[in-house]
Amino acid sequence: MKLRKIGLALALAGFAAPAAHATDGYFPHGVGMKAKGMGGAATAVAQDAFGGANNPATMAFSGNRVDVGIDYFSPHRSAERSGNPNFLNGSVDSGSTSFFVPEFGVNYMIRPDLALEGPLQYDAAVMPDVARLKAPGSAVAGKATVLIFPDLNTGNVTYKAVQRSANVVSMGPMLQGLAKPVNDLSRGCLIEDIVFTINLTAIQAQQATRRRAGGQA
Repeated sequence: MKLRKIGLALALAGFAAPAAHATDGYFPHGVGMKAKGMGGAATAVAQDAFGGANNPATMAFSGNRVDVGIDYFSPHRSAERSGNPNFLNGSVDSGSTSFFVPEFGVNYMIRPDLALEGPLQYDAAVMPDVARLKAPGSAVAGKATVLIFPDLNTGNVTYKAVQRSANVVSMGPMLQGLAKPVNDLSRGCLIEDIVFTINLTAIQAQQATRRRAGGQA
């Protein structure tokens, strides 16, 4: 009997409670019903295919999924002007207070076998002991095999510094996204750089020919 009274009291309290508002005015703090219900926390935690619109990084955790929904938007808009010396004063209320906004999101994992992360400092990216200090829990730190630099100048300076100071082989720079293989050489390149880049360009040309013929690269 006592539990019934408690349950009835909670139900009545729920009906009597005022509406809770977690909004940013007319600016959405999230895309998708779940994100809006979380009051902006979806930036860090994605629960549906709309996560990429809130924070593209969360798409890696959403998996392959399709989400649809409809959002009901009911603004009460009005404007008032007073104190104008030209007597252009007055107020207006919008008669449109109900809007239904359809939602459709698709999240597809192109390469779920790849682990991508950034930004990481170079030592944290390639040295496991540093990675444990700077990026604990990272699946990439300390084991990175491909490094993406923020711009061309940074990458150019780094590869030349490594080549000259460590006396290692350098191939490239390689240009991508073109119809045919095109690669570049520095004016200060070594003879070995020229030979390796020519070989690399020839291999790229062969791969392009096989793809056009329908074979495998």
